[in-house]
Amino acid sequence: MRSRPAMVNDLPCSSMKSALKILVNAIVLGVVVSTLTLPAYLSADVSHEANRAIRSGDFKKAASLLRESANDGDPEAQYRLATLYRDGRGLNQSEPKALFWLKRAASQGHARSCFTLADWLERGRGTKIDLAAARTHFECAERGGDGRATDRLKSLDAHGGSGWAASDGDRKSALVRGVRGGNVSLVRQSLAAGASPNTRDSHGATVLLLAAERDSGEVAELLLEAGAQTDSIDPSGRTALMIAAGRGHAEIAERLLAHGAEINTQGPGGRTALMIGARKGQEKIVKAFVRAGATTGLKDSSGRTALDIAREAKSPKVEKFLLQIGGQSRAAGAESAQENRSWIQEITTRDRGLYKAWPPIVAAAWRNLESDVQQLLQGQPDLEARDPENFTALSRAAWQGNTSIVEWLLQSGALPDSSVGENWTALGIAAREGHATVVTLLLKSGASSEFEQGDGGTPLVWATRAGQFEAAIALIRQGAKTNASDSKGRSVAEWAARRGDGQLLSELTRIGGEVPSHSQLLAAACEAAAKKNVSSGLEELIDIGVPAETRCSDGGTLLTNATRQGSLEAVTLLLQNGASPNTPTARGNSSLHLAAHQGRLDVARILLESGADPNIRGEDRQTPIMMAANEGRNSLVLLLVQRGANVDLRDSEGRSARSLAKHGGYDSVLKTLDLEVSSGNAFLDLF
Repeated sequence: MRSRPAMVNDLPCSSMKSALKILVNAIVLGVVVSTLTLPAYLSADVSHEANRAIRSGDFKKAASLLRESANDGDPEAQYRLATLYRDGRGLNQSEPKALFWLKRAASQGHARSCFTLADWLERGRGTKIDLAAARTHFECAERGGDGRATDRLKSLDAHGGSGWAASDGDRKSALVRGVRGGNVSLVRQSLAAGASPNTRDSHGATVLLLAAERDSGEVAELLLEAGAQTDSIDPSGRTALMIAAGRGHAEIAERLLAHGAEINTQGPGGRTALMIGARKGQEKIVKAFVRAGATTGLKDSSGRTALDIAREAKSPKVEKFLLQIGGQSRAAGAESAQENRSWIQEITTRDRGLYKAWPPIVAAAWRNLESDVQQLLQGQPDLEARDPENFTALSRAAWQGNTSIVEWLLQSGALPDSSVGENWTALGIAAREGHATVVTLLLKSGASSEFEQGDGGTPLVWATRAGQFEAAIALIRQGAKTNASDSKGRSVAEWAARRGDGQLLSELTRIGGEVPSHSQLLAAACEAAAKKNVSSGLEELIDIGVPAETRCSDGGTLLTNATRQGSLEAVTLLLQNGASPNTPTARGNSSLHLAAHQGRLDVARILLESGADPNIRGEDRQTPIMMAANEGRNSLVLLLVQRGANVDLRDSEGRSARSLAKHGGYDSVLKTLDLEVSSGNAFLDLF
């Protein structure tokens, strides 16, 4: 078995040494080394590969790598997988799944997981507020050395465990938080401190509407007693009574009626709360509405009464009740016309098992069935109908980036700002997915660019987080505020820097928007240089002042990062702007070393033409030709010989390019080297 040559990859590779060190320490301390040592070592390798995937923007690969270790019980992998779910990077954004992995990691005492889980429990993010559990997990984080946890525990103590921490801001934010989490004590305290019962959240919904969505009867009663307006509407035009009807929250509905809620208000599509209850088959709620004076003969924008809607929704109990009380139906002619269009409901029969619970219009939009969508629209379907995941046809079409379907739905009256999924709008989804044309179409149709999406952040923030440059620019040019930030306070500019998006940073500079700090710009350039082309904006970053000789946090330079990716365009750009081809990485290797090792012939050629030293020493005192010979890169060896490489130089272990090629069995390289006449360098030059 041949010995392994010295490592030349500039990425950290000391995990074996770390594992041996752990083993030695364990033996010295008399600790029994369990079989868990091996997974810990393997986990380090997986973490290393995941880091590389994340740096290259391949979040799907990172998620796949992390999931394997997470399933094996690695708490760090579990935490990082949770953050990918939280941020929707490489995976569909999901707070429940993020919470699942946070809990698993926290159960092992992982400090950052304990802190994040405690924060979520205190604030009611992705789960109900549980201050006792939050305290337990903050204590776990504190034991793990997280200084933030100490401050949060003090804050909990200072506020008597009420959950209204100083970090929550003013009374308004505390009230919204309390309503969302069903925290009766916090709601009562906020109202007593002067918060308005008609406070609206960042989506434009009043706290009473939030209570109706969450079926918080006691919270709703507190708000109503404090003077909440019973008939306030959300951005889509729904009242709290309509929301309660749609969600089957009978207790909320009865409390609203007791406080004088208007029963016959018509909302989106001309539907009343009674119609919504009928469509959902909510017999108890329908009966309560009728007792409260609901008019059964009102018609929606399609000419349907509550009885018609109950029939179409196949709600026999509601239909029977409405018939018993003399509920009216539409005219016979209209009934016949609707029956003649009943075939439309069977349009999406393909894969019926997958979509049987989906409204046909939503399924057709999601599957890009354009002709089916057009036919369904002829029947004037309910465009606010939701699939099992709470998405409308418009939001599904926006997700797919189908401009035609989005346009038809908007023309047919679809509401552009309806809240779907878990606090998303169609615009937020289109921005996150990078569908710039759909983004522009929605904005021109009146969609708001300021609604907070998901776990925090406007559509522009999400577009930037996802690296969707064109969507971000479309938002900016339609007036989106560039000073927006996510729930962690990270701004559009900071996310652009993290993504290495020089084009977006340049645009922000041009329009006078927020510009990140100098260090963030340098980090952005390092990220951009590590991509395979310069379309990410490296040129723009240099144009706004980032030095071409910038050194990155991984120990490399912009030029070595670009060389490692084999990006001839980026390498050329950096050399033209003054980058030195001989500046080494922290491990001592120049760009030419990396090009030689990786077989980047075109990159090596331009480096040599720009003054790269063919005999420069690198890690283990190896020269570029040694690295090329060791890897069997005959074309590189020939190029280096032609450009003056000394084939007789030796590395720190006494190996020459020829001995390395011979050791590797690279006959073609040996032939090339044997043709070269000895350089005749002095003996001291050999070492």
